[in-house]
Amino acid sequence: RISQTSTIGHVFGLDFHQNKVADPADLYWDKCRKTVHESTSKNRIVEHLQELAAECEYLALWLDCDKEGENICFEVISLCGPIASDNVYRAHFSALTELEIKHAFKNLGRPDKH
Repeated sequence: RISQTSTIGHVFGLDFHQNKVADPADLYWDKCRKTVHESTSKNRIVEHLQELAAECEYLALWLDCDKEGENICFEVISLCGPIASDNVYRAHFSALTELEIKHAFKNLGRPDKH
């Protein structure tokens, strides 16, 4: 059985400890924490991903093939705890064409944290 779903962009945002600073450069050293985006929370994306992950053995991530897409991959992975990291794959494609999609499916790689 294959299940398919989607996110609405990023799952998490970053909130700084200090809300107001005189010099924005001070935020480089400020503590920050991950928070769930309002649209993500409203649409129950976190709960939905966790429910699906509880029923899955493998995870194949199909997100934009850029640094932002890679970041979203790891946001999703962090919510899919029951799935072993050896069973997490990443599709790489550059267009939504039949040829590209079939090639990506046959050549799944791994998410790149760097």
